Amino acid sequence: MITEYRIIKAYNEDDCDKKLSLQEVYLDEDGCMVAHSIDNLIDGNNIAEMEEKIEDMVSAFTKPILIEFKGRDYES
Repeated sequence: MITEYRIIKAYNEDDCDKKLSLQEVYLDEDGCMVAHSIDNLIDGNNIAEMEEKIEDMVSAFTKPILIEFKGRDYES
């Protein structure tokens, strides 16, 4: 599985407003998105690791925007 940062577009169903966020996405071997995070935080074991993540995030601004997957509540 490939992971990278991408911009995700979400729509509010009530008023069709769009919201963009930078999230970690998970791609299959063909490069198709299979999942994405919903509450990304920058963390790491050291400063260099955190800086590397930020550099990866910056590259998302040069790639196409993806549409969010709607979540599913499995506890209901």
